Formats: sequence, structure tokens, C-alpha cells
Amino acid sequence: WIGKGESQYMRWFKQIPGETPQLILEYKRFSSEANFYGSGFSSSRFTSKSTDEENNQLVIKATEVGDAAMCVHPDSVTLFGTGTQLMVAGPQQPTLLIFQPSAEEMTTRGTATLLCVVSDLSTPFAPVSWTAEGCSPSLMGRSSAPFRQPDGTFAMSSSLTVPAAHWREGCVFACTVQQGERRVQVRLRRSECWVSVQKEK
Repeated sequence: WIGKGESQYMRWFKQIPGETPQLILEYKRFSSEANFYGSGFSSSRFTSKSTDEENNQLVIKATEVGDAAMCVHPDSVTLFGTGTQLMVAGPQQPTLLIFQPSAEEMTTRGTATLLCVVSDLSTPFAPVSWTAEGCSPSLMGRSSAPFRQPDGTFAMSSSLTVPAAHWREGCVFACTVQQGERRVQVRLRRSECWVSVQKEK
């Protein structure tokens, strides 16, 4: 990871969506060693150095699933940039559960909202997308921020709202999550109340 900064002391932070940034380390520019490390980080795996007058490099050895996060190098004490995303996917496959819209919503509002619940994610970075077969509605899904589960994995949800007519006409909707190189999809049609499928492509 490369960060830009011109202050004398450089800091690197680990940022997981929805959680407080964790200090990885602080070091003096052009120094060969860090001044100190944040809790849970050590020189055996995390080092940093200045590559030139503006650029600073963070090096992580033997990356682990728990390293997946946004690496942030602040331009000042309070101003953070967009950071660099590190994806380290674990061996488990995400689980998807999709629910059909309610009859009340379709009757009163004329819309149909499908809900896709994603769990068992090894990283907090997993884009969710929607597709449809048999019709061509405008698909604009809305996804929640991922949150950490007690077992250390992440979960999130995504909803899709379309005209109720598309649901009644028998369109087949699919929710897809991408985690690293692994792509998992679940499909739902009107005749099904909910479906839980793990389909790797």
C-alpha cells in the first residue's frame, strides 16, 4: 500500500466498515523502524517506509483473512483519504437467503421488494448485484453496510424494489455476491416463498 504525506511522523490505520479505525503503526519518515505499534500489530508482519519525499509504503507479510480491511493513511491528524482496499478471502463460501415480496406491499403500493440476506462472508467487501430473467425492469438494489458476526464473519443484506407487475408476470430474479474470485448466486421465482442456495461459479 502506498500513502502520500509530508508530515514528519506517518501513521497507518486499519478501517473495517462500521468500526473504529485501528492504529497499525506510527513511524518517523525515512526511519528504518516504527516508533510504536497499535494493539494486535507487530514488526513481525507490519512494516513501513518512505519511498520518496511524498510516498510512504506499508508492507504486510503473510496476509491473513483478518487483514481484509481498508488501509488508511491520513493526510493530517483528523483528515483521512479514501484508502486502499485489501481483500483476503477465506475458504468458506458465502450463504445467500432470498425472500419474496409481501402481498400487502404489492396491493397497497404497487411495488414488489425482494430481500437478499448474505452471511458467512470472510471479508467486509463483497458487492451484491441483481439480475432478472423474463422481464427487463430497472434494477437498482440497495445494500446495507456489512457487520461483523460473533464468529468473526460478516453479514449484510440487499433489497430490490420493482413494479409489482414484474413479479406477477413470473420474472426470475437473482441475487449475486462477489467475494474475491468467488461468485455465489441465488434465484427466486413467484412460486417460491424463499430460497437458500450456495451456487459457486
